[in-house]
Amino acid sequence: MGLFFNRDSMSKEAGEWAAIAMACMCYADGEATDEELRIARRQAASNPVIRKSIGAKRSNELFEKTIQAIFEVPSAMLASYEVSLQELAAEIDEVDEKNFALTTVIAVALGDRAVSEREHAMLTRFKESLKATVEVPDIGSVVAPVLRQAAQQAPANPGDVVDERIVTCRECGKLTSFFEKYGYWCASCELYTEVVGATDALAALNPGAPVEAETAPKAMVCKTCGQPVTYYEGYG
Repeated sequence: MGLFFNRDSMSKEAGEWAAIAMACMCYADGEATDEELRIARRQAASNPVIRKSIGAKRSNELFEKTIQAIFEVPSAMLASYEVSLQELAAEIDEVDEKNFALTTVIAVALGDRAVSEREHAMLTRFKESLKATVEVPDIGSVVAPVLRQAAQQAPANPGDVVDERIVTCRECGKLTSFFEKYGYWCASCELYTEVVGATDALAALNPGAPVEAETAPKAMVCKTCGQPVTYYEGYG
């Protein structure tokens, strides 16, 4: 039903890789869109895993430096940074870190609501150099691959729970993706918020119904856009 990561933070190399790769992905089509830049900047500033590896300040510095360099000489600098990313990828050992770093970049590729041919090609190169196992979204995809299987059994009513690992947004009905030790990911805007307790969340969905804490999901939506969020244990 999704990806399952067991680390509470990423290594320095994985954090740096994600920050630089997000900037490269913004220019995969030759020009960065406002939505891609918005999502990437929010990731670089607030993604709790990146923040716990290289820190928000370092992440922002790397991202903005890369964005500026590519903006000035797109074709040459993209090629140069991809070489640097290959070198960084070789230093990342944990498959969980590889997968999470790639998933962070996939969110940027989906920022303009569809994956283009050039974005798909870049994601494929990133996956190969990382030796990651997460699925790369198909060309034209508008939903992250970790959500695709769950989408086949999405409930009709927004806010309904599919199972303990798949929760829909109470406002828009879109699906979340559950990452073990991390939680529910808002694929739309990549914002992370504090989590409502599992029992409280289910009680809100089904007033008056008994809830077992052991099996209740931690359902939460983004305060800004109302989309599903990912819960990071210890972070929010």
